Amino acid sequence: MDLMDAQYTNLFHSTRIPRKDKDELQKFARTKHMVVQRGPDFWAVDILRDDGSVIPAGEILEALEMVLKAPVSSDTPPVGVLTTMNRDKWAAARAELVQVGDNAAKMKVIDSALFALTLEDHQPQGWIDQQNTMLHGAGRNRWFDKSFHYIVLPSGRAALNFEHSWG
Repeated sequence: MDLMDAQYTNLFHSTRIPRKDKDELQKFARTKHMVVQRGPDFWAVDILRDDGSVIPAGEILEALEMVLKAPVSSDTPPVGVLTTMNRDKWAAARAELVQVGDNAAKMKVIDSALFALTLEDHQPQGWIDQQNTMLHGAGRNRWFDKSFHYIVLPSGRAALNFEHSWG
């Protein structure tokens, strides 16, 4: 296997887990879903069938339309912003977070996703605003530890954000 093949195997279904002094790359081989983030909320949307075939685009679109119709939560903490913290501090916060309620299961859904999709509510005005929105937005509706995630604006413009350590 050459270097490009090795990098490609880490592109999908991988995530960076914060650990004290050094992050850990985790891979989830049997993943079938993407994680969709809108505001502080997350949804798992299957995009592959059990046999590995792609779910028809119309079915994926229906799931995304349901996400867009759901009200954006105003009382859910924006956990994604924690992925912007100093890595050791994020490692400590994550260790505490997964001890509460069903947070460990929720984190596994995010971590194991093939990739992340952010449905951005803010429609930028001008190029600088668009660049800032695509790079980081408010930081509250991103998950910077996923290997990559798409950011899609209300206008349909999209960008791709990579977390580089997997490569």
